[in-house]
Amino acid sequence: MPKLHLEPSIVTLNAAISAAATWQSALGLVSDGRPRGLNPDEVSFAAAVSACEKGLEWRRALSLFREMSSRSLPPSLFAANAAISAFEKVERWRGALSLLATLQRMGLQPDLVSLNSAASACEKGSRWQGALMLLVGRDSQLQRLALVRDLVAYNVALLACMRGLLWRLSLDLLSQMMRNGPEPTVISFSPALEACERSRQALQTVRLLDTLQRRVLS
Repeated sequence: MPKLHLEPSIVTLNAAISAAATWQSALGLVSDGRPRGLNPDEVSFAAAVSACEKGLEWRRALSLFREMSSRSLPPSLFAANAAISAFEKVERWRGALSLLATLQRMGLQPDLVSLNSAASACEKGSRWQGALMLLVGRDSQLQRLALVRDLVAYNVALLACMRGLLWRLSLDLLSQMMRNGPEPTVISFSPALEACERSRQALQTVRLLDTLQRRVLS
């Protein structure tokens, strides 16, 4: 742009960060903006956090999110969700839950993306109880925030049930999906089938397989 006698703006910088091919490029653009008089804003940092999340750089994602506060930038739920997702991808459930708890202290209300990512981090980190506490039951975080489970939330909860061999709860969740939506997929049925099979519930396993043939595979 300088070669064309054009002055970059914060909008240009943010677009470049969002389009960066790697997290290293995104961080480089955040740093390069300062000598040009462009102070990265909350959009800049959110885009950089997202780039780090995609690169599995959870430490850098968290550091950038914290830096927003030190720069007195407005907290960003998008950046927070990207940081929680970074923890989820490397199975660090403690970090995901800690950041989730921090959101409300910052004046941010978690959304379904926040809860799904944190719950998935718990499930992947063999903390299936934590996933269910976030997504299932009257006292769950999801219920307290008056959010409605989507397909991702149901599938994460079903995986948690599989880990805990909670076959009855698996069947209940599938029944809820078939009654009220979203429509369960093969990915939804698979953990429920495994929970029933590992719990030696042969009859329930056969019934589930029959339902799967009729509703999904036919």
